Amino acid sequence: MATIDKNKGARQNRLRKVLAGMGKHFQNVPAMTIAQVVYKVTDLEALFQKDIAASDAADQAKAAWLASVQAEQTSHQQVDPLLAGVKQYVLLTWGHSKDASGTLEDFGYAPRKVPTVTPEVKAAATAKAQATRKARGTMGPKQKAKVKGTVAAPPAGDVTKVPAPAPIPVTAGPAGTK
Repeated sequence: MATIDKNKGARQNRLRKVLAGMGKHFQNVPAMTIAQVVYKVTDLEALFQKDIAASDAADQAKAAWLASVQAEQTSHQQVDPLLAGVKQYVLLTWGHSKDASGTLEDFGYAPRKVPTVTPEVKAAATAKAQATRKARGTMGPKQKAKVKGTVAAPPAGDVTKVPAPAPIPVTAGPAGTK
C-alpha cells in the first residue's frame, strides 16, 4: 500500500530521505524486484530524482504565475480609474445621443437607451397611484392645508371653574448672599 503524502513538501522530503537511504544502504544491491518488475537501483534513483525536479519546476512555475497575477492586478488597479475617466470624457464630449452612436461604438460604448413608456402604461400607473392614495388615506400638502381642526364648545350647563395656579414659594438663597 502506497503512502499518501499530505502535501508536496512532505512528498519531496520523503523522496529525498529515500534517496539518501538508498545511497547509504543499497550500494551493493544492483537491482530489486517491485511488484514483479525488476528495477536497477540507479534507475530508481533517477526516477526519484526526476520526480523531485518536476515538483521543483512546478513550484517555480507557480511562483512565476503568482508574480504574473500580482502584476496583472496591480496594472488593473492603475488602469481602471483611467479607463473610467476616458469613458466619462467620451460621453461628455459626444453625449448619449443616437447621432453620436457611431463615435461611441468606436470606443466600445453605446448611447443610453431611453425607455419608451406607452400612454396606456402611464394611465395605468396614474390610476394605480390614485387608488393607493385613496386606500391609504394619504393626502398631499395642498389637501392637508385645507383640513382645519375645530374645537368643540363646552356644554352651557357644565362650566367648571379652573382654579388659579398656586403661588410659587420663595426660598432663601444660598448662605451668605443678600
